[in-house]
Amino acid sequence: MKPLMLIITWALMAFLALTLLYAYIPPETQYAMAEHFEFYGDEQVMDFVLFVFSGAALLVASLLTLGCYLLFKHK
Repeated sequence: MKPLMLIITWALMAFLALTLLYAYIPPETQYAMAEHFEFYGDEQVMDFVLFVFSGAALLVASLLTLGCYLLFKHK
C-alpha cells in the first residue's frame, strides 16, 4: 500500500506543479525565456517551454515525494 501511495502522490504533485507553472508564468515571459535561449517560432517555443516546465515539475514532485517518504519512514 505504501509504494502505491507514493506513486499516486508523485503523480499528483507532478500534475499540480506543471499546472501551476503554466497558470502563473504568463506567455510573454515564456516567449522571452525561449528567445533568451535562441528558440524562435511558435512550435519551437512551445516545445522548449513544455520541456522546461515538465522537467521542473518532475524535479519538484520527486523532491517532495522523497521528503514525504523520509518523513513517514522516520516515524
